Amino acid sequence: MNLALSKEETLEKKNFHKQLLLLGLFNLLLVGNSISQKYEIGFGLGAINYKGDVAPVVKFQNTRPGGNIFFRINFSEAVSLRSGLMLGAISGSDEYQNDPFLQQRNFGFKSLITELNSVIEYNFFDFRKDIRRQSYTPYIFAGLGISGNFLTETTGNAPPPNSSVIHAAIPFGVGIKKALNDKFTIAAEFSTSKTFSDNTDLIVDNDTGSRNTRVSRTDLDSYYYLNFTLSYRFISLICPDHLNVK
Repeated sequence: MNLALSKEETLEKKNFHKQLLLLGLFNLLLVGNSISQKYEIGFGLGAINYKGDVAPVVKFQNTRPGGNIFFRINFSEAVSLRSGLMLGAISGSDEYQNDPFLQQRNFGFKSLITELNSVIEYNFFDFRKDIRRQSYTPYIFAGLGISGNFLTETTGNAPPPNSSVIHAAIPFGVGIKKALNDKFTIAAEFSTSKTFSDNTDLIVDNDTGSRNTRVSRTDLDSYYYLNFTLSYRFISLICPDHLNVK
């Protein structure tokens, strides 16, 4: 009788140890998977527009192409940190404005613009907590950036550009994202970058003279970026070496 009980106890202990080992391995896989799922890389394509001295009112005719790449760290279903680089064209022209004085001034410019930024994203829904039930979410974002203009050309009656310029910017905006599957996510977003400069057009300061040739430096410039993105989320399962099949 005691021998039978001893065998049963031994068997139960073995089963318990097996279950404990399986549970431990399962938790290890979950932890490893959750860590790997924190990180994403992606790119986007879209359009850039400008508002400033040469375009005090946003005009569709000033729209130019742009693109961006980014790296995202997901701290939770709600909060993420995204860092990226945007590159595109930017332009403005008085000829598209309705103000007759601006049309007579006929200043214009075009250049390349870059922005290096880091923003915090906040998802309104518990995004990806259960992809079958919550595969999309609207979100907002804001952060800090450094913006620069290069290879500027002036057009119309505008004087030659002074030089390239680098300045601080505050990017912020809204968007909506959708998980296609465990790895890929698409998103559409609109951002505004408020600069700390009134020299985005790089036209030489001219606060005197007739209105037809004056360029004000009292208002800070902004540019807008509408883009569509695709991102890839890193997913990997950790398997102990002694369980690998060779």
